[in-house]
Amino acid sequence: MAKVKIPINTGSNKAIDEVGLGQLGAELRDAYVDDLGSVVKRYGLAHFTNTHFQVAGVNVPVDGLFWWDKVGVLVAVGGSKVYTVDDSGAMALRISGLSSVQQGQRVSFAAMDNGGTATLFMANGSKIFYMTEGFAGGEITDADAPQNVSKIATMDDYLLAIDDDEDQVFAWSNPGSPLVWDASDFASAELQDDQLVNIGVAHSRIYLAGKRTIEVWKNDGVSPFVREFQGFVERGVIAPDSFVLGNGVWFWLDNYRQVVALTSNGLEVLSTSLNKQIQDYQSVSDAIGNFVVIAGRPYYLLTFPTEGETLVYDINAKLWYEWGTWNGTDYDEWIGARQIVLAEAWNKVIVGTADGLLVEARLDAYTDFDSTKVDVTGVTLSGNDPVVVSYSISSGYSNRIYAGDSVRFEGVNGTTELNGNTYTVTDATSSQMTLGGTDSSQFSAWTSGGTATGGGMIRTLVRTGHLDHGSNSVRKRVRSLTLRLKRSNVANDTLINASIDVRWRDNGSSSWQAAKTVPLTSISDTDYRAQLWQLGIYYSRQYEFVISSSQPLILVYAEEDVEALDA
Repeated sequence: MAKVKIPINTGSNKAIDEVGLGQLGAELRDAYVDDLGSVVKRYGLAHFTNTHFQVAGVNVPVDGLFWWDKVGVLVAVGGSKVYTVDDSGAMALRISGLSSVQQGQRVSFAAMDNGGTATLFMANGSKIFYMTEGFAGGEITDADAPQNVSKIATMDDYLLAIDDDEDQVFAWSNPGSPLVWDASDFASAELQDDQLVNIGVAHSRIYLAGKRTIEVWKNDGVSPFVREFQGFVERGVIAPDSFVLGNGVWFWLDNYRQVVALTSNGLEVLSTSLNKQIQDYQSVSDAIGNFVVIAGRPYYLLTFPTEGETLVYDINAKLWYEWGTWNGTDYDEWIGARQIVLAEAWNKVIVGTADGLLVEARLDAYTDFDSTKVDVTGVTLSGNDPVVVSYSISSGYSNRIYAGDSVRFEGVNGTTELNGNTYTVTDATSSQMTLGGTDSSQFSAWTSGGTATGGGMIRTLVRTGHLDHGSNSVRKRVRSLTLRLKRSNVANDTLINASIDVRWRDNGSSSWQAAKTVPLTSISDTDYRAQLWQLGIYYSRQYEFVISSSQPLILVYAEEDVEALDA
């Protein structure tokens, strides 16, 4: 049988029990598969702004992000306030105290001109509100306009809105005058008695998304809006905020709990490999969808806040992944999955986190930065290596520090050498962190104060199916397991304490062998190898590989040297 490659690049497959997967992978977390079939750590989140969205001193989620291209600013909504953000991350408060701006509800945006003035309209459950290009704020006060609106769009100089008080109704403003409405300018979904939950515009058509159906309408120049001939999709939208346009394609979670795409060729079910998992979720109506392109790779992200899960569809590879925030024992919903926007003029992907911070998604960020903040309560210097920092979790945060996290220090008195620097945590408890590989021979004694921000270890996990190499009745002896890894870039420094964790279970067992931490051996400037020898005998085996290092590592392949004993 000799050397056999282990399949590592088939994404997450949860449609059947793992025992029956064979060559299909069971789970791929916090990673994506590149064009060569290697497993690459997903992009991380880097520091961008200094200010959290807060209400009464408590961090609250970012409710909306929009790149306003005509004005060249990023618009961010959270805590019932509207800000603009420049390319340095500086935030300017523009709207505050307006009752129309709700807290905790996703914001819908529509940009258009109002009498020659560029205006951004917004809605998230109350009256439609707006901001002009001069950053003056207001709300639509016309009594004929819908009074409670969650979703808006614009087409052909009309502002369109779903009336939350009327299940089937969408309304529109006067052409070119989005502040002026007429009580008679509305229409209803026609084919079925269906509640409208979202509205979108693409290909010069209006897409009215209901719970059970989607209708396609057009501007006929007279009515002005009528339903397109045969403009009807017999799939509804179970999660209103999952309905997203990307690359000219609509993506959403339908009323059968399947992720679907509406392309020029018709409706396509995307979630076949994950349908069972989604069916098992307790609640899906709050699912949030986002379309994003990172380094030329398009993704549809679907996060389930109630379930604490984020599913990611790789549109190029046609694979599913699971991305999350590691809490030390398990994965939570990824903090970067709720609000994502490309700031085109800056060529930056900006993310609004669940804890109210704006960060930048970057391929050269290897942690999810600023997921926690702690107060330094002491620093123990060994005279050389390592440095041990005692801490308590800062007010407004809940996450502790974990081994593998990156942390950045500010405001430390005495041991000022820590300030402004970022370190990788090599060991941690709920009250102490160890900065291994840190030469403290020239450090001064700590006297008081200081904070550390960071955390957010990206824990890449690859779990295979139960492999039997073509026969479940033949015993196999594993002479060796070889893992080849490489760096995603060439740097002057070397990898610090780089390793990969490996564990397995045999013959359908539910119990795993104890994980082995395997150090990486350098082959060249960018290539590394990890090897294990004499790994026992099995009929079928499932492997799990974990990379926790906050360094740019790619898993290129895994290979067994296997001997068939019963052939």
